[in-house]
Amino acid sequence: MPRTDLLRPLPELLQSNASRHGEKVAFADSRRGVTHAELATRTGRIAGHLADLGVWPGDPVAVLLDGVAAVESTLAISRASAIAVPLDPGLDDAELAAVLADCGADTVITDADRAARVAGLADPPRTLVVSGDTDVPASCYEELAATDPATPPRDDLGLDDLAFLVHTAGVTGPRKGVLSTQRNALWSAAAAYAPVLGLSDEDSLLWPLPVHDGLGQHLCVLAATAVGASVLLAGAHSADELRQALAARRSTVVVGTPAVYRTLADLPGLSDMDAVRAGLVVGAAADADLRAGFERVFSAPLLEVYATTETCGPVALSWPGGDRDGRCLPVPGLSVRVVDPLTGTDVGAGQEGEVWVSGPNVMAGGYHDRPEATAAVLRNGWYRTGDLARRDESGYLAVTGRLADVVVVGEERVRPAHVEAVLRETGGVLDAAVTGRPDAELGAVPVAYVVVSGVDPVRLVDACRAVLPAAAVPVEVYAVPEIPRTAGGAVVRYQLADLPARLLEVAAATHDTLFEPVWEPVTGPAGEPGSFELVAVGAAASLVDTELTAGLTAVSPADLPGLLASRLAGDPAARLVVLARGAVHAGGYAPDPDLAAAWGHARGLRAAHPGRLVLVDADAVTEESVRAVVALGVGEVAVRAETALWPRFVPVPA
Repeated sequence: MPRTDLLRPLPELLQSNASRHGEKVAFADSRRGVTHAELATRTGRIAGHLADLGVWPGDPVAVLLDGVAAVESTLAISRASAIAVPLDPGLDDAELAAVLADCGADTVITDADRAARVAGLADPPRTLVVSGDTDVPASCYEELAATDPATPPRDDLGLDDLAFLVHTAGVTGPRKGVLSTQRNALWSAAAAYAPVLGLSDEDSLLWPLPVHDGLGQHLCVLAATAVGASVLLAGAHSADELRQALAARRSTVVVGTPAVYRTLADLPGLSDMDAVRAGLVVGAAADADLRAGFERVFSAPLLEVYATTETCGPVALSWPGGDRDGRCLPVPGLSVRVVDPLTGTDVGAGQEGEVWVSGPNVMAGGYHDRPEATAAVLRNGWYRTGDLARRDESGYLAVTGRLADVVVVGEERVRPAHVEAVLRETGGVLDAAVTGRPDAELGAVPVAYVVVSGVDPVRLVDACRAVLPAAAVPVEVYAVPEIPRTAGGAVVRYQLADLPARLLEVAAATHDTLFEPVWEPVTGPAGEPGSFELVAVGAAASLVDTELTAGLTAVSPADLPGLLASRLAGDPAARLVVLARGAVHAGGYAPDPDLAAAWGHARGLRAAHPGRLVLVDADAVTEESVRAVVALGVGEVAVRAETALWPRFVPVPA
C-alpha cells in the first residue's frame, strides 16, 4: 500500500524529521555532515535569504553543486516557493550557458571552484550565492545558512505547484528540462521506495552517484528526506574508499551502476558487510553473474529499477523478496502498457512494444519551453517513454532497449545492446557501443565503437558473425578513447559519430563498399599530453625547434619501420610521437611515395600497439604545438595552418 503520509509538503517532512530524529545525520559527504535538525534550520534560513535577495515564488534557481550543499540548496529553494533547477557540475561553459538560458535562472548557487566560470558567462546571472571563498561578487552560502534572514521561509508551496526542473540525461539529444510538482516527485517515495524497497528512517544509504539527475533528486534527496533516512554522498570515490564507507557507516542500502558493483565484488574484506540488506542497480541491467556476485558478497539481493526522469522515479522495480532473476514489476498505483508504437494498440504477452505510463508521478509541467516535444510524449494522459519492453503473462516487465536506438537494416530490426554484449565478451574489449548510420541502400547500418587493449580487429567481426544475424554485424568497427555515457551509465549514442576514432575493421557483410579518408578538424576536449619520445622522419627534423631537439631521434623513411619495431618491443608503457612532413594527402599536399609507404607501415603498428603511437604530419612545429596535438588523444593527425585534422573514413560507391 502507498505511504500516503509521505505525500506532504517538504517543510512538513523536514520539521517532522527534526522533531523525531533531530541528532541523527541526514546527509554527509567527505567534507561535512548535517543532522535532520540542522537540515530543517539551515534550509529555512537559506530560503528566507533567497527571498531577501529577490527570488520570487515560481522563479527558477539553479544549483551547480555537489555534496551536502547541493541537497540543502534544493530543499531551501522549495521552501522559498521557487523552482529548484539542479545542474550537472561537470557541464562545460557552452553547455552551462545553454542550460541557464533555457531554464531562465537568474539566481545560481554554486561553489568557489565554479563561481568565476558562472560570473564570466556572456549573460551571467543577476544573483550569485557561493559556497567557499571567492573573489567574485556574491553572497556567502555559509553566512546565509548560519544567520537568520529578515524574511522567514515562505513554506507555502502547494503539493501541486511546480517545484522542480530536472534535466534529462541527454542520451538521445540535447538535455530537456522536466517540470514536476512536489506530489510528482514524492510519489515515488510513497508508492515505491518506502513500501516496495522498504526504505525507512532506519536505513543508511550509500550513494556513490551524482545528485543532480532524476534518480539523484527523486531517491537520494527527496525519498530519503521523506522517510528520514541517513545518506552518505560518496561521490566518485575509489573502490577502496567505498569499502571503507560501507564499513564505517554500516550502510543498509547501496545504489550504483553495474561498474560500481563489479568493482566492489572484486575487493577483499567485504564479507563482513552484514548490514547491507539490498543493492539497487541503475543505468543498465545487471546480468546473472553480477547479481550472484553481489549476493555472494553481501548475502543480500541486487534489485533492478527501471526509472525515467519524466516519471520522477521508478516505472517498475524488482522486489526484495521476489525472484532473483532481476525481473521487474510495475510500481503499484501506476498504469503501464506495452504498445505497438505505430498503431497504439497493446501487444500480447511476450511481444515487444513501447512502454506507456500513466499515474501521479508523470511530469505535470511537461518539458520546459518545449511544447512540441511535450505533445510528442504526453498523449491522452499517457507518457510515451520511448523505451521498448516485453511483458510476460505474470506481469513482469523486461526492458529491451530504446525505440530511437533500434537500427532498421532493410526490414530487419537490430538491437544495439545485443551487438554490444557480443563485443564486450571478446577478449581485449573494455567497452563497446553501437549506433546506426544512414545508408542509401538499406536505410541504416550498424557501426560499432570500442575501447580496446591489444585486440585483433578481425576477431571482433568474426565474433559478431558467429552469433548474430548478418544485418546486426557492424559494417565498421572504430577504436575510441572512451564511450560517452551519462552519469547513470547510459550510452550517449548521438555523440558516437563525432568522436576521434580509428577505423579498426570493415565488414562488407551486406554490401560492397569502398572507403576514402576525409580530413576534418579534430573536435572534443584535450587531455594531458603525458610523456613521449619524438621521432622525426626525413625532412621533418628541420622543422623542430631547439626546445624539442634534446629528445629527438631523426630517422630516414626506410629506417622508420626498424626503429619503431625496436622501440615498441621495449618498455610497454613508452609512447612514440612520429613527426613527418608530406606523408599524407591532407590540405593539398601530394604525399612523398617513400614517406607514404613508411607511414602506412606505422599505421599498421598502431593497430597492434594501441595507445603507444601518435602519427603527426605537420607543416610547422613548436614544442607547444606538438604537446597540444598529442593531448588531443587522436592516433593520427595532420597539422595544416595551425589546424589539427584527423582522418574520417567515409564510404563511397564501389
